[in-house]
Amino acid sequence: MVDQVEAVYFKPEDYASTPRRLTALLIDTIVVFLLFLVIGNIVVRMTVPADVLKSTTAEQKEALKKEAAPILGYLLLSLIGPATLYHIALRKTRGGTLGYRVAGIRLVNPFGQPPNIKTLLKRFLVAVPTCMFFAIAYTPSRKQPKRQAFHDQVAGTWLIRRRAEPAGSAQLASQPQLYGVYPFAFMLTFLDVVPAEQEEGQQTGEG
Repeated sequence: MVDQVEAVYFKPEDYASTPRRLTALLIDTIVVFLLFLVIGNIVVRMTVPADVLKSTTAEQKEALKKEAAPILGYLLLSLIGPATLYHIALRKTRGGTLGYRVAGIRLVNPFGQPPNIKTLLKRFLVAVPTCMFFAIAYTPSRKQPKRQAFHDQVAGTWLIRRRAEPAGSAQLASQPQLYGVYPFAFMLTFLDVVPAEQEEGQQTGEG
């Protein structure tokens, strides 16, 4: 018989602070940028003739552009693939990305475990555009005790300190969140975890 996995919650101080998150973001951005440089350089050297790469005159540089144009699509894929793999595959491990390791944080699902691939992909696809606009991604993390960024709310994930241990069992719940200002305000509902004793207390009070 397989035991059912329980949802858990952590102490407020165990949820990753904004400075820790930004430290991880900065380091991971640098890592991905270096990956882009290395892989992009390899792809170009494998596909563009050496004499064209060494071009110095205006005509030779124009020839370089023509040689590189057909491989731009492959170059883009060769850059996006490793970056996606870095962000998703490493976050599936308990240690996480290099940024997570340096910042001393890890990513968990409602059950205190590394999220599955589907959840990580959803989080990544939301994080890429929203992290370009800092306020959209990280404003929610400064306004709530669990310090979730917008992409964490959408994916149902939490960033916690690396050595944090669950403070107790929890119940899954829905958490409404209001965005924008009237008349352009809208509400989204996200997955949340509520301490089991708190949920039981509320039900007892209602009864």
